[in-house]
Amino acid sequence: MINVVVGILHKQNRLFLQQRPLDKIHGMKWEFPGCKVYNGESKKEALHRGLYKELGIRVSNDDVKMYGCHVVKETLISDYQIKISYYGVDKWENRLIPKNNQPYMGFYTSDEIKILRTLEGVHWFVKNMW
Repeated sequence: MINVVVGILHKQNRLFLQQRPLDKIHGMKWEFPGCKVYNGESKKEALHRGLYKELGIRVSNDDVKMYGCHVVKETLISDYQIKISYYGVDKWENRLIPKNNQPYMGFYTSDEIKILRTLEGVHWFVKNMW
């Protein structure tokens, strides 16, 4: 199982999503920012690293809240499971900058997200937790 953390950045009842680069697996699908958790790394450490690497933002542990987890089965390349830990992020420092070649990014309502081509973990979160 692969452990992944994602940041649920939100403001004015909108969620932040970014589009995956075309040359990556699931290219052009929409996702929450985040990353894999490395061995020996806490989930919050991974979240801080991922948000800075992808968006150039810094967050305080006080502004991060665990929302829950969900397991998805990845079948595109091989058969394995991904455990996604969702963390709400209320505040951040710096302006959001696409540092990972994301073609598009922005804040979207749940109705807008429903018509985007999202990764399964986004769809599940919006349907069950938002």
